Amino acid sequence: RAQPGLGMMYLGSVLESRGHEVFLRDCAAEGYERQIPLDDQMLLIGESDEQIADYLKEIRPEFVGITILFSNLAGSGHRIASLSKRIFPDIPVIVGGNHVNAKAEEMLQSNPDIDLAMAKECDFTFAALIEALKSGSEFKTVPGIVYRDGPRIVRNRGSGMVKTMDDLPFPARHLMNMEK
Repeated sequence: RAQPGLGMMYLGSVLESRGHEVFLRDCAAEGYERQIPLDDQMLLIGESDEQIADYLKEIRPEFVGITILFSNLAGSGHRIASLSKRIFPDIPVIVGGNHVNAKAEEMLQSNPDIDLAMAKECDFTFAALIEALKSGSEFKTVPGIVYRDGPRIVRNRGSGMVKTMDDLPFPARHLMNMEK
């Protein structure tokens, strides 16, 4: 089943509230009809690389953010990161989500197409990272980011939990295909 990416929608609403243009896409839901058997118990569901590439070329993003909630989706996240870099080599690719929180360093070590990772809750700090990158200011102090510093991989402390849900704007459901 497909279910809405609530975390993405919160990030989208925070970015919009700060004046940024945001595009959200759930590649699994958008391509849900495309189901490829991997074996007798597993299916690959979602848009093809070509469909994802066409979408990226259409919107021409300044940044690509990839949410990887579960470890079984890490391969897809890596594939989309590499696909994004092939199309737009200079655009930063940022990953986040539950899996990334646990494995951010490993992801950066294993895939040079991933530029940055967000660990812990990043509802507000993701917007701070985007704003720092857009303005060309120092991004390495943003809480919760994981980045390369030469051969080292550095993980900043997270900013902590959102204290109350009332601090967040409503999720940007209008940016997702909720019918899917």
